[in-house]
Amino acid sequence: ENGGLALPDLPNFSFDGGSTHVDDNASVQMEDLERRRSSHISDGERPLTLNFESLFVSFGRTLHTEVGALLLYTLFQSSPSFTESLVVRSDLDTLVMPLLRSLYFASRSHTYMAKDYATKRSSTTSTTSRGATLGATFDIRNCPFRSQSQLYVIVILLLLFSQDASFGRDAFKRIMVPHVVWYKERHLRNINLGSILLLTILRSLLFNLNRLQDVFLLSNCCAVLMNLSPSVVGLHEYAAMRLASVTVTVMKKHAKLATSIPPSDKSKKQLSKEIEEDEELASPLAMHAEVAHTLLGILRHSLSPQNIGENLHLIYALVYHQVDLIRLCRDKNLYSPKETERIQTVTLKASSFIQEEGARTAPKAFKVLETKMDELVAAASTVDNKSSKSPSKRKKNVSDEDFTFSYEEEADPEIFFVPYVWEVIVCVVTASIMDWKKDEICAFALLDGEHNLEVDGVENLDVKNASAGYAKNADELV
Repeated sequence: ENGGLALPDLPNFSFDGGSTHVDDNASVQMEDLERRRSSHISDGERPLTLNFESLFVSFGRTLHTEVGALLLYTLFQSSPSFTESLVVRSDLDTLVMPLLRSLYFASRSHTYMAKDYATKRSSTTSTTSRGATLGATFDIRNCPFRSQSQLYVIVILLLLFSQDASFGRDAFKRIMVPHVVWYKERHLRNINLGSILLLTILRSLLFNLNRLQDVFLLSNCCAVLMNLSPSVVGLHEYAAMRLASVTVTVMKKHAKLATSIPPSDKSKKQLSKEIEEDEELASPLAMHAEVAHTLLGILRHSLSPQNIGENLHLIYALVYHQVDLIRLCRDKNLYSPKETERIQTVTLKASSFIQEEGARTAPKAFKVLETKMDELVAAASTVDNKSSKSPSKRKKNVSDEDFTFSYEEEADPEIFFVPYVWEVIVCVVTASIMDWKKDEICAFALLDGEHNLEVDGVENLDVKNASAGYAKNADELV
């Protein structure tokens, strides 16, 4: 009875700049849709129009919901014109802040407790009580997010935003947030959007390493940070201290996991190479290595000759953590000198300046760093000149500085999105007006190339035939 619901295809919008009203002369016309359906539109009808400004405001009000996030993702993928209209805006915090708020609350231990407790209870009682179910113990009111799939969409949207180089520059230099009311650990006032992004993603990475251990979330969070790293300037004092402390924490755990590997006949160099080239991120060691390298990359970019003058708070934070940081950076089995040389040089240089002046308080230390900034810039430049003596190394350094991680949709995105969209319909959109038999819903079957499937009573059906069967009977699947 409820299977008759259908989701309409989202059209591909085209942007005509400067529209403020929906009319014939100033509007956003859906040219791609018009081309596809021109044979079905009579000469007397007007094409569908949409005001991107109103749509932007609406997203700011609804993006914290799953429906709003899914619709924005669909527009990103289907409408280059809408994406281009967002790039030129200077108020993207309207869209980014709701996403960061959801990601922040999803990474808090006590808000995640209800779901975690329900999962553990259902697993422990499944053998003793068949009547115990997840729904009996899980209270959605204790969690600000409903499913892990929602977190996937949020991180994908942040990656799509960070792909544009202007987003990082605007986030750190232009977009200021007067007050972040939902951040509970610290009263954040007059902070740039980039610092909030960094704080929230650092929190998500730590939570992922300690609790979720989700490879997809970890790799995409690291990609967002690396896209932002060339633009990291003007860090808030709390964000700078958190970046330094989290880097040290992850590096300590990485070193501990690396030393726990049983000895073998392989050399340390070969072992280090295998650790760094583990692209699957399947083990805790590989996950901590990925995060450690990412955070070191952010520090390295932040201390570049171009950015170091605007990162006094970060330099002070590195000096504050210099004992552990320098010791960990000198482990050449885990980190290459190219990753850590600039960090060590600037940190030790700044520490020597502070000690020479006898600055024992933070204000005095900042004053010393300000007066010695030219020498710190020269120290960072010396490291760059030393590492780029040969043409081959110089070419490699340039390529390391100029990069962007881009999101590419999978060849079969429906495997994730079709079940998730119908899950949102059942559990969110229609939850208050319809009583679904959730145990009997089969919106889409996940295909696994490693296992055989049973479809419509036919056993041992291979993946290729299963795919053909699903495509043929698409109406029956929904």
